[in-house]
Amino acid sequence: MPRSYDEIVRLSEAMADQLEKDTTEPAISAEESALRAAVLRRSIAEGDVGQAVVAARIAGLSWAAVGSAVGTSGEAARQRYGKLTGEPVASGRKESIAVRAHEGGGKSVVENGGRSASTGRSVASAAAKKVVGKKVKGSR
Repeated sequence: MPRSYDEIVRLSEAMADQLEKDTTEPAISAEESALRAAVLRRSIAEGDVGQAVVAARIAGLSWAAVGSAVGTSGEAARQRYGKLTGEPVASGRKESIAVRAHEGGGKSVVENGGRSASTGRSVASAAAKKVVGKKVKGSR
């Protein structure tokens, strides 16, 4: 079974070439043929999604926005597609986050390790929501 994005793409292309060149009579049932065709389409779609994720991250989309687009959380999207973008994968440790508006276009939203001075609660996610469409410093 393929394990990496590149292997999936190579397998998809090889399967497509094989199907296009095949002139023999089918040795499998129509149902198995339909199943194999569905797997091929899924492989191609996964390749397309991977390429779109890379392009989206290069364009500056946050992992939260990528996750929303693919139907998962931003963290799940980062874990699944992060290797494709060449971004480092977290070691599982929580890090303090400083959230700022991009390029001085807004106010500094969170400092102090992501904790509210008055309540001591983490405010990074609320602050990140305030800077939708802005780059988040410290995001992965």
